[in-house]
Amino acid sequence: MSSKAASSSSSSSSGGDGAQDQLNGIRRAPFIEDVEAVMKKEQFGKTAEEALRVLDHMYSRYKMIEATLESQRQKLEARLPDLKSTLAAVSHVEKANDGGEELKTTFSLTDNAHVGAKITDTSKVCLWLGANVMLEYDVAEAKTILQSHIEQAESKLKVTLESLDYVRDQQTTMEVNMARVYNWDVARRRRDRLP
Repeated sequence: MSSKAASSSSSSSSGGDGAQDQLNGIRRAPFIEDVEAVMKKEQFGKTAEEALRVLDHMYSRYKMIEATLESQRQKLEARLPDLKSTLAAVSHVEKANDGGEELKTTFSLTDNAHVGAKITDTSKVCLWLGANVMLEYDVAEAKTILQSHIEQAESKLKVTLESLDYVRDQQTTMEVNMARVYNWDVARRRRDRLP
């Protein structure tokens, strides 16, 4: 278990202060230190089966959050190379514009048909914004916009990765909780069978 999981596990199931009970809107999983006390208070149900059902439901929510975050991570990781290659292309156009030279390029007409072109005015570029929208920008403005989008995507990716680590720690806590409740129930049943 990572140090984050250990620190999040140190609080009891009754909770702690509000600031440390969540990260990026994801609640901290309660750690059940004393199963006997929790079962007596009926915090998760009257029986071990009910408690396990509640804990499993909580675990399922963390799995759903993980799937959502994983999807976001994949989209951001796919988007960053596109943004960086577009920025490189705009920088190339900017260099040609600064040098006052004609830009020679090849562009795609269809999947298998390409054509060569000479671009004489390299002071403006068009950027796809999404939803079939393209806008024309000055090269410097396009470069600023792309750099801003790259910074935003990298920042979102960092937050998403932190959230993924956190939610995986919470899943581990829930797995431990379920194992502890299950083991407590097995031990209780054995005690009840003894004469």
